[in-house]
Amino acid sequence: MAGSKVIEGDGSPEHETKRASIVRRFGIPSLEQRLVNKDEIQRAKVWWRESVACSEGESEISGLTPENMYVINPFIVTESLKFKDPRVERLTVARDVSQDPSLKRRGRPAKGRAEKRATNAARMRRFRATKRKATVTLKSAPQGSSPFFCQRH
Repeated sequence: MAGSKVIEGDGSPEHETKRASIVRRFGIPSLEQRLVNKDEIQRAKVWWRESVACSEGESEISGLTPENMYVINPFIVTESLKFKDPRVERLTVARDVSQDPSLKRRGRPAKGRAEKRATNAARMRRFRATKRKATVTLKSAPQGSSPFFCQRH
């Protein structure tokens, strides 16, 4: 039951779980061996592979090519060594194009204050006219003089 706990213990060998023991005995020496005497890009590749291998679910580690080297950027500290990310470049170009004032905006231009006031005034006039018409129609309707209302069925 102690091996299924999430908490790894207090760090002493007698209280560590099986998982922590495996990491301490095999994982750390393996990482140390792979990271010693490497440059920053090679270390980033090692850390990227470890992060993919340790992620949840099926971990299919694809090969690193010059086209997808940007995936190791989170593991590189020095800005000058980071690889260009084509996704960021596409977003930058799209943002620059959308903010270009020389391009015409599609659709109806925004209404000005005067046009909004005129539209609201016209709407109110139509509403009041319809209301007046309904009131006049109800007052002028025959009150019980229709043969339909006078007959008893």
